[in-house]
Amino acid sequence: MIRRYLWVPAVVSGIVVIFLLLLALPSRYTGTGDPVKAVPSDAALFVQGNGVRSVFTSVRADNPIWNELLALPSLERFDSLLLLLDSLAIRFPVIESFYKDQACVMAVFPTGREKAEFLLVTAVPDKSLRKNLEGLLQSLTDTLKVNKRPYEDTEIYQTTFRLHGHTARYHFAFSHGLFLLGSSPVLTERAIRHLMLGESLNESFSFRQVASTAGKNVDANLFINLGRLPSLLSVILSDEYRKKINEIPILGEWAELDLNVKEEAILFNGFAASNDSLPQLLNLFRGQNPQVRNIETVLPANTVWFASVGLSDIKLYWRELDQLLLTQGKERSIRQLLDRIGHETGKDIRALLQEVFNAEAAVAMTDTRNTGTNGNLFVVINTRSRQMTEEKIKAFLQSYGEKQNKNMATLIHQIRIDAETSFPVYEMPYGGIPALLLGGFFGGGEYRYLAMVDNFMVFANSRQALSGFVHQKILGRTLQNDLMYEDFSEYLSGRYFFHFFLNLPRAMEVLPMFLSARASLNLDKNRNMFQKLQGLAFQFSGEKKMVYNNLFLKYSPVYRELTSTVWESLLDTAVRMKPILVANHNTGDQEILVQDIRNNLYLLNATGRVLWKLPLKEPVMGEVYQIDYYGNRKLQYCFNTRHQLHLIDRNGNYVERYPVTLASPAANTLSLFDYDSDRNYRLFVAGEDRRIYVYSKEGNLVTGWNAQPTEHIVQQPVQHFRVGSTDYIVLKDQYRSYILDRRGNTRVTPGQQFDHSTNNIFHLDQPGSGQARLVTTDTQGRVYYIYFDGRVESTETGKFSQDHFFEYFDLNGNGRKEYIFLDRDKLEVYGADRTLLFSYTFEKAAEHAPNIYEFSGRDRKIGVVVPGQNRLYLFNNDGKLYKGFPLPGSSPFTIGKLRQSGSRFNLIVGGRDNFLLNYSVQ
Repeated sequence: MIRRYLWVPAVVSGIVVIFLLLLALPSRYTGTGDPVKAVPSDAALFVQGNGVRSVFTSVRADNPIWNELLALPSLERFDSLLLLLDSLAIRFPVIESFYKDQACVMAVFPTGREKAEFLLVTAVPDKSLRKNLEGLLQSLTDTLKVNKRPYEDTEIYQTTFRLHGHTARYHFAFSHGLFLLGSSPVLTERAIRHLMLGESLNESFSFRQVASTAGKNVDANLFINLGRLPSLLSVILSDEYRKKINEIPILGEWAELDLNVKEEAILFNGFAASNDSLPQLLNLFRGQNPQVRNIETVLPANTVWFASVGLSDIKLYWRELDQLLLTQGKERSIRQLLDRIGHETGKDIRALLQEVFNAEAAVAMTDTRNTGTNGNLFVVINTRSRQMTEEKIKAFLQSYGEKQNKNMATLIHQIRIDAETSFPVYEMPYGGIPALLLGGFFGGGEYRYLAMVDNFMVFANSRQALSGFVHQKILGRTLQNDLMYEDFSEYLSGRYFFHFFLNLPRAMEVLPMFLSARASLNLDKNRNMFQKLQGLAFQFSGEKKMVYNNLFLKYSPVYRELTSTVWESLLDTAVRMKPILVANHNTGDQEILVQDIRNNLYLLNATGRVLWKLPLKEPVMGEVYQIDYYGNRKLQYCFNTRHQLHLIDRNGNYVERYPVTLASPAANTLSLFDYDSDRNYRLFVAGEDRRIYVYSKEGNLVTGWNAQPTEHIVQQPVQHFRVGSTDYIVLKDQYRSYILDRRGNTRVTPGQQFDHSTNNIFHLDQPGSGQARLVTTDTQGRVYYIYFDGRVESTETGKFSQDHFFEYFDLNGNGRKEYIFLDRDKLEVYGADRTLLFSYTFEKAAEHAPNIYEFSGRDRKIGVVVPGQNRLYLFNNDGKLYKGFPLPGSSPFTIGKLRQSGSRFNLIVGGRDNFLLNYSVQ
């Protein structure tokens, strides 16, 4: 990739040389000319501006895109030269007028494999600049060497010098009031000869057309010779794709794009012209009306790139396409294949498409990391009606089967996404149908498999690929719902003839297959920089007799890493709560219950499909329990919000009498106990009135509960412990611990009270032959042990804030529990002897309690989420991060197996952009 930019530092180095030689040149070369007159007609592109400084300053000055590009060594040298020129302009004011005000052109010429040359042309200022030569020379370099030789009636100078270890050699001359600087002697000679012959790009009608539209108050004007564009692109392409791009018909004649530089975007827009009498791609859209973009509603969010066309008249498009194919010598073979299919099926497939076609078609590649390139290529065609299109497809296959004596049923397959979701896939008896229908641009595969997704026909190379495509649509993972793409599309037109989009971070895995070895190597070296270039888009639409173009490069200062998820399911808004795994009583698999910040409650199955959504008035408070309300082994979901108890069945319907209004607004989350495992459930909720309420599963207050009001509000859930055959109901307020029996009477009175930490509960500890005890912390992180005979002991491991989180758990399965503290941005784990085992400091504060995950009897891990970083951490019991972590995620997370037969664990977490993420954890 760097090779493309090698001409840039050369240009600026050449400008330095201009300053050196202006003083020594004969006076007959002074004057002012039009720089465009010196540009040979085979230039691939050139930039025009009112002074070298004005062309680059807007791009460079405090621009985040430019700052990222400085990672490229060539552009770093270029930036150093610009700084040098700025300092020279300050020291020599007369130079500034030349550097800043003189019209200039910088042209690029592809000259061979992986090579391009440049030509800089600028008007010559007044020769009064020929002063202070000695001081200027000393300020630039001590090693400048200049040679000259005659060419025609002009002197050509060559200079060689070193800058930042780079040898620069340039060839320059003055002719017809212009200064010419080339990266090769031949290019400089050609420019001189071009001026002598009086030839000019202005003689080209198409060039004059686009030049007349050039913006005046823009950062610069870019002119592209569309006929030479394939040659320019060939400089960075591999041999295979260099050959392919040179086989593509010429796009058009000339294009002019105005450059506008924004803080995080670079925009080019302007007009392109074609020659109606020549076979050029732009002519395919002659007579068409631009169409509204809808293709993003079906393309997956993990699309690497796509190119789509918008057509108002498909028959007109075919007439232009056939004419283009005729000039290429391909029309006969295409026609023969169309006739063969018509003979063998009795159907005209173009006529079939004409009946259902609705304005748009696209070719797309999705993420290839799991299935490879061929498995992720798709052709998508918008249709007027799903039902009508499927009828046409079935009629086509039926007719083929009858004429070829084959059973049509063998060509229709059912693909199952999950137990409740399947869709038909049609196997085409002929390969390459999209290319036959729409042209070679829609080739690249056999595309024998076809499915309908909404009103879109989707062609793929395998049934597996189609299954993945449809699954993404079911989960809402489309470009339309992708916030990055939505942000990116801000500068793009909603109507178009042609639209191309490239997701640069995703393309990092794909681009090497297209690039030369050298370009691939440089791409890999600068991966971090390119991943911050969010995307590239190009589109054109009609405007009278010319085509309006829009080229857009977007930069994102924060690289949004690509997630390697099993699936990502779109919710209405961001996840509010820790996702909860719940059992599907029909299959035994796990499903996911989660709430978003709009208080919608969702149930999703193991494939991420939303089974139902239930709007609630309030957030769920903490845990969700599954109970067998009817005693028929069918499970319901029980939880509380601030004002209500809820009991919902698996279909998203309330059990009779629910929701139940609480006697007092809840101050804590529901606790549910089944003391004797007989489904005689007891539901405990602490009210804001300082009373503890106990409800039956029917939502009735239980009689016989005698607990007195607490001294302060109880914010943590009520807990139940059984030691031997004795039950203890345990709770706490800010200053007191309460240990009650099942009727609410005091069972144990602790001998000491203390200020309880707000975030933490009690942990039961039964150490060896010692007495059972409850373990918790106070507001300073001091650890307290409350024995069931009323004794209270305490110990100290360290000092912590009142907002700390505390867990007490046996991490390595040795029978001795560790003390786990998470305090703002620091995790500390102490052994049973209270010595520090390990610690970890996060970049930002953790806002939720850590979770302990048990993978096996001796494999327990600590999970921490840092929302401000959008990071999930999973620590082994030795303090090392588990492989693959940290992962992107912004909510507390759950780890478990979604399927009974699964060999891997699933990590379910809320992500940014309103998606619920499912990671696979080994």
